[in-house]
Amino acid sequence: MLGKQDIDNLKAYVAGGTGQNVAESTVLLHVSHSNLDAKFYELRFDKHMNIESLKMTIEFLKMSIEFLKMTIESLKMSIESLKVKLSFHCGTNASAMMLQLLDESGTVVAMMADDSKMLGFFSPYSGYTIHIIDTDPQSASVGGWLEDTSLVDKYRMPDEEYGKKENTYSLQYTNRVVGISLVDKYRMPDEEYGKKENTYRRWKADKIATDPEWTLEKEIAMNKGVEYVPPPPKQSDPDFMKAEASSISVGQRCSVDPGDRRGEVKFVGNGIDGLPMGFWIGICYDEPLGKNDGNLKGKKYFDAPHGFGAFVRPDKVKCSR
Repeated sequence: MLGKQDIDNLKAYVAGGTGQNVAESTVLLHVSHSNLDAKFYELRFDKHMNIESLKMTIEFLKMSIEFLKMTIESLKMSIESLKVKLSFHCGTNASAMMLQLLDESGTVVAMMADDSKMLGFFSPYSGYTIHIIDTDPQSASVGGWLEDTSLVDKYRMPDEEYGKKENTYSLQYTNRVVGISLVDKYRMPDEEYGKKENTYRRWKADKIATDPEWTLEKEIAMNKGVEYVPPPPKQSDPDFMKAEASSISVGQRCSVDPGDRRGEVKFVGNGIDGLPMGFWIGICYDEPLGKNDGNLKGKKYFDAPHGFGAFVRPDKVKCSR
């Protein structure tokens, strides 16, 4: 059974207001924890409770009213049993708790280390903070285990098992990449499209009928009001610039236009995969002014540091005698 003093303290706690309308023996304190980011504000405590009761009350305030009533009845349990029960709620064993009383500026005003003392002995005021220090290195709250969900191992389905499932994002993405559409799209037959007016295909056909040498680039130049310069014809002569290349030898020092870029001739030849037909000169510049290392399309033509090598036409190279 609860004594009269217990009943009076409980009434004072329940009936206390949110401002200064609190019982004389009641104090409003904040509570923090060494291992938790969460902080509890303005929890009500009776100054006349001892430190062991204070530890229990911290847990009582987090419980529902129904559970609070059951807990009040369980105050007669042994301290050993109570500590076991508290460990399931806050992750800190009562024997591992060290309590500090902090003022409103966060300064420690008392170490509440004597479990036999009343809370009022340490002269707390509303707005002060009780900080719980967990001294148990094996506590469940160490390292954020009670708050940081990223520390919890999560189930990851093996790739082989995931690959057997249908309608997954991975399957849909793969299907789109390889060109398998998951949704049938309407494609207008060419015959029907050809009958339509104001299409790009018909517009292009009309342009070519008027000008057989018409190109989209030429149309853009005309719209801008600038002179159209057609691109040079694709080189088809494998001996293009052979005469110019005949006067250049591997090992010669040279300068390359434009910009008078200095370097050494490393290659002279034609039939280079990836470049237009004709003769080319491979240069290793003195500075990183090139585009490669003498390798083109997987074939090595000469050696040069990466970014120092380049292929240029013979008419751009001037060699020293």
